[in-house]
Order: sequence, then structure tokens, then C-alpha cells
Amino acid sequence: AYRNHLRSVIREHISETGSDWAAHILEDFDDYIGRFWLVKPKAANLRSLLASTRARPE
Repeated sequence: AYRNHLRSVIREHISETGSDWAAHILEDFDDYIGRFWLVKPKAANLRSLLASTRARPE
């Protein structure tokens, strides 16, 4: 779930900024996934965190 969320965040970043670097990361996502860290409170449920992140207005 978090990998899909990360991909969508990167895609959104690309659409808003036109970032070539983000596009490169997305193209080689499997190579770069190990460089990202998921940081959350121990008690937090990952699905709930991702759902609340998606539902948050900008």
C-alpha cells in the first residue's frame, strides 16, 4: 500500500513541478524504493495513515 502511495505522490510532484529527477526516480522505482524510509508512530495503522493523507484537502 505504501509503495503505491509513494508512486502517486511522486506522480503528483512531477505533474506540479515537471521535475526530471522525480521522473527518473519513477522510471527506476524498484531501484530507488530502498532509499525511501517509512516513518510512522508504532501505534499508527498504516492503512489509516494513508487514507487520512489521501483525504486531506490542500
